[in-house]
Amino acid sequence: MICLLLLSGCGFVRDAPESHATQFIRTLVVDPGNASRLREFADVAAGQDPASVVHGLSTEVALNYLQTREHQGEKQKFTVNSVRLKGSSGRIVTVRVARIGGRGKGAVEFRVMLRNVPERGWLVTAVSAE
Repeated sequence: MICLLLLSGCGFVRDAPESHATQFIRTLVVDPGNASRLREFADVAAGQDPASVVHGLSTEVALNYLQTREHQGEKQKFTVNSVRLKGSSGRIVTVRVARIGGRGKGAVEFRVMLRNVPERGWLVTAVSAE
């Protein structure tokens, strides 16, 4: 019985908006060319680029900076800093990306907006750097 509860709890966490926001940002940083993986987490039309939910030059620069660190082999951690409600079916999740062991230097935070889409779950609608 306890094992079943633990397994169902893992599924709940994996489908939570925080998890989807973190996975979307992680994929943008670690594997930005993986459009099919990004599409799993983004609320975009079938032929639309899933990275189109990224808004603003400062957000693109922040992503480029983190992608460069990743390419240079730096280990980075992706954590959720806060979750705010946006109506009954929306969330704003702040995802922080920092060097492992970096004491916060060079950390970048993203504001990820999500909405709950019937039959698909929580999907990213917009991303901006904070």
